Amino acid sequence: MGSYVLLTFLCFFCCKIGASKDSCLRHGHPVTPNRTLISAGGNFALGFFRPGNSSSSFLGIWYNSINNTVIWVANRESPLPPQDSQAHFTVGDDGNLRLLDGEKNVIWSTNISGGGGNSSVALLLDTGELVVKQGESIVWESFNNGDSDTLMPGMRLKVNKKTGKRNVIRCWSSSDDPRPGKFSWGMDPKGSPQLLIWKEDVPYSRSNLFQDGFTYSRYLPQLGYSAYYSFATKNDEEYFSYGYADTSFQPRAILTPGGNLQLLLRQKGIRDNQWLILWQVPSTKCDLYSHCGSFGVCEQDGSHSVCSCLKGFRPKSLKDWDKGKYDAGCERSIALGCGEGEEDGFMRLALMKWPDHSSSLGNMTFKECQLECSKNCSCTAFAYANITPDSAVNCINWFGDLVDLTHNYSAGLNDFGQDLYVRVHASELSNTPSVQSV
Repeated sequence: MGSYVLLTFLCFFCCKIGASKDSCLRHGHPVTPNRTLISAGGNFALGFFRPGNSSSSFLGIWYNSINNTVIWVANRESPLPPQDSQAHFTVGDDGNLRLLDGEKNVIWSTNISGGGGNSSVALLLDTGELVVKQGESIVWESFNNGDSDTLMPGMRLKVNKKTGKRNVIRCWSSSDDPRPGKFSWGMDPKGSPQLLIWKEDVPYSRSNLFQDGFTYSRYLPQLGYSAYYSFATKNDEEYFSYGYADTSFQPRAILTPGGNLQLLLRQKGIRDNQWLILWQVPSTKCDLYSHCGSFGVCEQDGSHSVCSCLKGFRPKSLKDWDKGKYDAGCERSIALGCGEGEEDGFMRLALMKWPDHSSSLGNMTFKECQLECSKNCSCTAFAYANITPDSAVNCINWFGDLVDLTHNYSAGLNDFGQDLYVRVHASELSNTPSVQSV
């Protein structure tokens, strides 16, 4: 963070004295179809472009050495016609960045409130971010206010747990059309920290649950360096971010028009070097949200995704199940006793992707966590774990149907599963050695 602040300060200083004028945007010196901004270190460019075979024009930011790899677009929903050669991007009299067409209609604006006038300065940083400064304060940042299909290192996916306000990554409609497509990716506004891909606002793929303050580092032997990602909380805001140790490589996370989240990597400074896909989700049917329905569990068997019902459960529709249609999920073979003279117990399942719709009860003992679930008839499962050795042990409860279960979970970011204790009738626990009963 310190180096980022220093870089920003130095670049603004250069902007004032004119030594780095091509990275700065000031009142009266607009970006036009014949002029682009180049970040101080030459990593990124900002200007007008036409994606793929499109005839429409957009204002965006791209890798300077790879001009067909765009990371941010201002006017995603308002393309400029190809014949408009008078469009320009400028600092307005009120201090806002404005994209104007040839008729001087405002196509896009930063909508900064509070004035600042034409003394506002915009700067394209070497991180790929466009920022606006008024006086000594940064008042707008493209990483926090843009609508992109790309998550860059240091960029945050955020959600406010009180208001539900969040920023998301939205895919392009196609490789030739930056307009927002069907898929989005971001932090879940409900429950424990987790990431979801939505298809038209319906869950499409989901990560495992994480804990606040969780940072996970992974050494990549094929590349010879480590990458990290983290979840953190500040006030009421939770956010996810990632980074990397070796600056000779350039990573980016992109949500494709088809709904795949990909982590891509290339070696910096080599124009013909292709982007390498390190991983992507969904990559199998087990990565699709609730592929096996409620109380159904998905397991990857070679190239096939196999659905089965949890022990103590059976398919709701055996006819559909035999046809490979699992949407209806599973139901209990024996109803829970729920304190009516019959005992219930908990079946331990290892290496599980925890279900969706969790409720965190905080730090307590295992017995206390088990008791909290057992005394509530609506509680169908609990978990007791710390994701990292230095994080607090957390008790998590689930109520109602258990959805989006995967066994031997190793997809996406974390490569690990956790123990899950599922509530069943005590008679279902016979011949099941790894059980904690009530």
